[in-house]
Amino acid sequence: MIRIICSVSLLLIFLSCKKQQLLPLEERLTFVHFNVPQVNAGSISKRLDSLDFSFAHEAAAMKTKIIAIPLSLVGQKQSFNRAIHVTVDEFETNIDLDLVEIQKPMIGADRFTDTLFVKIAREPSMKQKIYNLTLRISNNEFFSEGQMEKSKIKILISDQLLKPYWWQNWGQFFGDYYPEVYQQWIKIYKIGLDKSVPMNIGDQPNFAWNNMPAFPIQIQYPITFFYLSELKEYFEKNVIYPNNDSSKSRIKLP
Repeated sequence: MIRIICSVSLLLIFLSCKKQQLLPLEERLTFVHFNVPQVNAGSISKRLDSLDFSFAHEAAAMKTKIIAIPLSLVGQKQSFNRAIHVTVDEFETNIDLDLVEIQKPMIGADRFTDTLFVKIAREPSMKQKIYNLTLRISNNEFFSEGQMEKSKIKILISDQLLKPYWWQNWGQFFGDYYPEVYQQWIKIYKIGLDKSVPMNIGDQPNFAWNNMPAFPIQIQYPITFFYLSELKEYFEKNVIYPNNDSSKSRIKLP
């Protein structure tokens, strides 16, 4: 009798699982993730664990800025808008939330991707301090919580020229990081000057100061190196000190 009961129980479990597998996709778990890009870092490609935003790239008169954060849907699109529950992680956030406005987050009708807009107000202390705003996507009536690392985004906010991620790969040519070098590179390697064809996985077209080739290979990216030589020449001809402090060694490229 015990064997029969066990056999029946197993059969019911099996049929239940089969039925669950046959459910329409829209009735299974559906997630929304922050669609943070992959970047080449050394010999590997990794997901950025944070996004940097700096008012230093904006005009001095700019008092607020709207940051666009891409979202991606894992599951079935629907014919109506679906709200997303986005919260601020107060344990990891140190920015005054009066400076932040999170616009109504949603996945629009018939879409697999959308955008979360966050409005940030400029504040004088951002010139000396880097603030952190961490957002999380939580469960609601439309979406379940997805992968932990993709349901969380950290935004570093400042009014400073922070070291870009690509400097790690290009350090042998740019040397130690100085905001003065980065500022001049922005002026020299302008958007629209370099139409080289991407040669490596992860590279994107239209190379510029904000979209560098992943790896510093001169034969592949001669235009980048041409402008790099201009940068080096600039610091040879002009005596510039870190933070305008003449007690330190002048800035030169390797």
